[in-house]
Amino acid sequence: MRPFAAEFGIASVDITPPVSVRIRNWGASLHPVATGVHRPLRADALYVRAGDQETVLVSLDLGWWRSPAHELRLRSPVRDALALPEENLWLHLTHTHSGPSLDLDESDAPGCEVRDRWFADLPGRVIQAAQAARRQAVPGRLEWTETTAPIAVNRDVQEHPGGRYLVGVNAAASVDRTVTVGRITARSGALIGVLMHTACHPTTLAWRNALLSPDYPGAARTTVEEAMGSPSMFLNGAAGDQGPAVGFADDIGQTDAVGRSLGWAVLSALHAMPPPGTRYVRTGVMPSGAPLEVGRFAPVEAETDLSARRFTVPLALQPVIPEPGDDAASRERFARAAQLRESVASQDPFSLPIGIWRWGDRSLVALPAEASSPLQAALRPARALILNITNGWYGYLPEAWAYESDVYAVRASPFASGCAEQVRAILCGTLVK
Repeated sequence: MRPFAAEFGIASVDITPPVSVRIRNWGASLHPVATGVHRPLRADALYVRAGDQETVLVSLDLGWWRSPAHELRLRSPVRDALALPEENLWLHLTHTHSGPSLDLDESDAPGCEVRDRWFADLPGRVIQAAQAARRQAVPGRLEWTETTAPIAVNRDVQEHPGGRYLVGVNAAASVDRTVTVGRITARSGALIGVLMHTACHPTTLAWRNALLSPDYPGAARTTVEEAMGSPSMFLNGAAGDQGPAVGFADDIGQTDAVGRSLGWAVLSALHAMPPPGTRYVRTGVMPSGAPLEVGRFAPVEAETDLSARRFTVPLALQPVIPEPGDDAASRERFARAAQLRESVASQDPFSLPIGIWRWGDRSLVALPAEASSPLQAALRPARALILNITNGWYGYLPEAWAYESDVYAVRASPFASGCAEQVRAILCGTLVK
């Protein structure tokens, strides 16, 4: 792979809401409002410019949108302030489940007033981060490498053979533990920032937790930043079927342990990379007890192409899932499914917007949904990275088998069986040569 040469800037702002904000993101939540802060929530902005094209990617420590209108209340003013085309600005949510509730239609519950005041200020903070990244941009290179981290497992597991599916730990199922690391350096070789992309639900903290937290990505970023002395950004991939090996623990010590594990994997990969802008080449052979290869790190020509585009894929919808019972959890599950179905009800088929950025020989794919790991596996030969929950959220994109098995993701999706496979075929046809 060749480096991608462009202008790069990265900046962060604190977006932590006040304590007492609405925090109820779980059906089983014990706390309607936050009582403290584990780690601050952040908005990390990455600015990239090549030629007359510029892209801005903002990664926010937030969970998921309950309505397309809510997401646009954040993205539209940011886009206007930056004067960017629709396809050149991405707002990506890390998907922490320990952030403020983003159900902005909920107005009379504890913590909603605090949440609404915080959200009114959020566009300004995101604009601040993006504009700072743009101001700080300098010529540099982005180079990628891959490693693994043992933090994720497949999370669709049967309670017993033939029984219902739980969200938990399926140690027998395949799992994608790939971590893709991006190193951004200035022409001088100084480190500008680090990108870390993996696929794992940030759910080490769950319904018993009352602390605002980015979950494990917070400790992962801190681990990298303290070691490297530069900013880092976390990007969550096709994690629809993947969660932490130790999930729902509600132990911030364990949360930080998972984050450090990811951070250490990133650091190991960074230290194994060749010097910026180079690759190893053979220069000769030294006769010895064995013939020994002699080589050096030589400069490599960089790619400079940057492109951004947006298109839609028509996806069939499934009916609203019937309420299975009268208990509180069932009623809430039904209400969420109905709310999600209502957000797409004006279209059938629904036109799912998808964004693709080309940075040199690497592609990034923005999905306003939660795709599962088979999509990332299919696109890895094309060096394409999936970013779930980017520029919106319309629920899960479950694999076809899940519709026959009462998997949770199906209940949290408006899309019919076969839609995940349809999206995969279109993206593979577009990106895989």
